[in-house]
Amino acid sequence: MNNYIFFRRPRRIFILFILAVVALLCREATAAFFDPKLNWKTVKTEHFNIHFHDGAEEVALRMADIAERTYAKLSPKIGWKPWGRTEVVLTDHTDVSNAFATTLPYNYMLLYMNSPEGTSTLNYYDDWLEDLFTHEFTHILHIDKYGGIAKPFRWVFGKLITPNGLTPGWVREGIAVYEESLKGKGRVYNSFSEMMLRTDILNDEFLAIDEMSGLKINWPSAHAAYI
Repeated sequence: MNNYIFFRRPRRIFILFILAVVALLCREATAAFFDPKLNWKTVKTEHFNIHFHDGAEEVALRMADIAERTYAKLSPKIGWKPWGRTEVVLTDHTDVSNAFATTLPYNYMLLYMNSPEGTSTLNYYDDWLEDLFTHEFTHILHIDKYGGIAKPFRWVFGKLITPNGLTPGWVREGIAVYEESLKGKGRVYNSFSEMMLRTDILNDEFLAIDEMSGLKINWPSAHAAYI
């Protein structure tokens, strides 16, 4: 039995290796996040690389202006200048109104251009693209910022050391929601947010501070960190 296992194991490894090579050589990307047939271009500004696909040229040029104006406002306010350019990807490949930001392995934002529907918690806005960018770039500045005792560790381990990334969810999202709402719109003034808070208070179910940080299964679930 031991000999059987000994001789079969290299064969299995060889088969897995062949499958991996075939997968890498496949020309069709049927499970890709973006349609592989899209043609992508880039608008470069002083602090951003804005990537967009066919049909989004006008939005990309608007976003270039929004991005630099937002940078000029938020960077001194938060007290941080990210190294290099932040990568920004614009897409309308889905009907979802949302965005994503990360500082690993580099500063990157994915922005869905479609404006929110009436039932969305994001539906109270002045300029959808500006509000969206403001929220996500606030995340970049906040999470990427470091100092003090973290400096030598950042020099050695790079962006793996992001102390602000360990702050509770209601801190990270709260700062971004605050910035998006300074013009009198955004989630701070959204009636949906007010309804969730009012309902919790009337039912005497207002979340404890630790409960606001996680992704709760029960209502208001992920909305808790934002409100």
